Amino acid sequence: MNILINKEKIDFTLDGEENCLDVFNGLSSWLESQEYFISEISLDGKEFFLQNKESLKNYDIHNISCLEVTALDRSQLLERDLETVLSYFDLYSRALRENNGEVMKDLGSQYDNIRKNLPALLMMDDYVFDTTLNSLMDDSGILVGTPRGSDRDALLREWGSVEALVSGRLGELIHPLEEGKKTSETLKRLIPRIEDVSVLFQSGKDKEALDIIIVLTELLAKSIRILTTLSERDADLSLPQDFLSELNGILAELADAISSGDTILTGDLAEYEIVPKIETLERIFSEISQEEEPC
Repeated sequence: MNILINKEKIDFTLDGEENCLDVFNGLSSWLESQEYFISEISLDGKEFFLQNKESLKNYDIHNISCLEVTALDRSQLLERDLETVLSYFDLYSRALRENNGEVMKDLGSQYDNIRKNLPALLMMDDYVFDTTLNSLMDDSGILVGTPRGSDRDALLREWGSVEALVSGRLGELIHPLEEGKKTSETLKRLIPRIEDVSVLFQSGKDKEALDIIIVLTELLAKSIRILTTLSERDADLSLPQDFLSELNGILAELADAISSGDTILTGDLAEYEIVPKIETLERIFSEISQEEEPC
């Protein structure tokens, strides 16, 4: 039996495997040790869904000429999964606009998988979706193909927001520097609202203040991911010493202040610790852009 990984034939020594599931498990373990993961598998040109990989046990290795797999690294796997989410909500939007109940119901049967994996794909906390997207999907009737007309605009609006988040996450992977500059510019525009957080807390407008803090922390976490990605891809990239660890420390302190209900410390950290870091972030991305420009 020939074994191909990403179209390349490999010398993979069989050691007692009797069926194709045994071979798959062996390949999977070997690839994972090298930080690669199987995304597709076919036997003699017939593709099998990974969800049904147990059926590979029914295929004797002596009756199969070629077992072929596609393997992706973590970044490629994440990119593929994010693109799948984009396609999912695009299909849902079209089905809703066309009032195609059958397609909406079929997509609804797949939503549990989206619900489970979306927060991790976007690296965001579950509550963001539990209080918005998930509750709307559950209550509107869209999952069974009979959405209430009164929820139509809210659904399209919510899906648009999710698609924007997914596109931004894809930007981190595909064009991290460009996405980093956009994020730092968004953070800079947010500064006047950040400086109002303490006043909002003092005025009893806690929800408005916390909404600003949530957006702030998500954008800062995104900036940290992008800078980490850029530094991993370019060992010569120069970042201010200890900048990322300092920023992570401030975010941890901010999270503790929010959890303990210390609104005074939350406001002070946002205004006096984070605002200067935002200004540093903008400078860092500007300097990296200049370094990346061709001479």
